Amino acid sequence: MFSGFQYTYCANNPLLYVDEDGEFFWTVINAVKDFLVNTFVNVWTQGFNAWSDPNNWHNTAMAAKIDWGLFKGNPLQILSRFTWELPQTIAGYMANGAYATVGGVKSVGYYDGVTVTETYASGWGGFTLGSFIMGQRGIEADPNNWLFQHEFGHYLQSRAMGWAYIPRVAIPSAFSKGDHAFHPVEQDANSRAFTYFNSQVPGFYQTEEQYQANQRAGIEKGWNFYQNPLDVYRIGSASRGQYLDYHNWEQRDLIYQLRISAKWYDYFGWLGGVSGALGVGFGNTIYYNNKRKK
Repeated sequence: MFSGFQYTYCANNPLLYVDEDGEFFWTVINAVKDFLVNTFVNVWTQGFNAWSDPNNWHNTAMAAKIDWGLFKGNPLQILSRFTWELPQTIAGYMANGAYATVGGVKSVGYYDGVTVTETYASGWGGFTLGSFIMGQRGIEADPNNWLFQHEFGHYLQSRAMGWAYIPRVAIPSAFSKGDHAFHPVEQDANSRAFTYFNSQVPGFYQTEEQYQANQRAGIEKGWNFYQNPLDVYRIGSASRGQYLDYHNWEQRDLIYQLRISAKWYDYFGWLGGVSGALGVGFGNTIYYNNKRKK
């Protein structure tokens, strides 16, 4: 299940890695933790094999991948991660690393500068903070994966809104009421991701006939209109599974109208520190929970 290539960041031996600059915080934390567990717990059942069994270093390997995620992508993405998107970068990095430390991470993958963390838990969905996506069992760094499709839309929101992302998107999303898929910030994420994947990923676009055929065959390919509905006609749950054609200009315009925009006060809220940003975020939450975007 785990090959030695997962440990090339430390010459296939986690104990040889020394992080003098603190750039791989979670790797070091997990290497120390796994070493202590192997030395004082696993050695009693596995003997000296406890230190050489890759499974016993799984958390360290996952933490290393999360650490490397800070530097994935092109130079502009990396620069944005540490400036324009800094608040959510910090929050996403800490949340993903902490979850790896408690043994909750099954796998970590990358796509277009994004780090995708798959957990062992099922049925809870996912969340995105900056370029760090964490999701339920089954999420993959693949445009054809329905959960990744949606969460990548949140990443695109982060890139577009910068410091406004947490008060404008993350907090209202976390405290949404009603059918979560039709909350304005969720519809915005679907709109951005649908447009991005159809324009950037060869072979992603499907005609309506192809979409229906794949649905009948249970093939996960292209945009998932059921899991990630685009409620362009404001009909709520009735829009689940409703096909929309990316190459139809009228329909594409309707999809674009699902977008929301950051406001000046989303940015200025940070002048009051974290509490100020949270205050603005909860204000946005109340607004969205009581009034659908027109």
